[in-house]
Amino acid sequence: MLFMSILIAVLFSLLLIVKMKVEKAYALLHIALHAVFLILVGQTYAVSYLIVMFFSAPIQIAMCHRGECKEKGHKWFSILPAFVVIIVAFL
Repeated sequence: MLFMSILIAVLFSLLLIVKMKVEKAYALLHIALHAVFLILVGQTYAVSYLIVMFFSAPIQIAMCHRGECKEKGHKWFSILPAFVVIIVAFL
């Protein structure tokens, strides 16, 4: 179960990064945060990530299609869900 949760979370992250055309540095930071907290928290983090991203991904994609996350000052928006998941995982 742990391996499947991690695999789905990794695939979902990569697909979302490709769909949103996130800059390479932000994508690497996002993935690094996932790796660190997956090691610290474990399966709870992977499951929490899947739950949060299931509901927030359509909103993020819609914002990027409208150009809101491409504006100056909003390029970092795509890494924010990582912090939301961290909070949910620790609750």
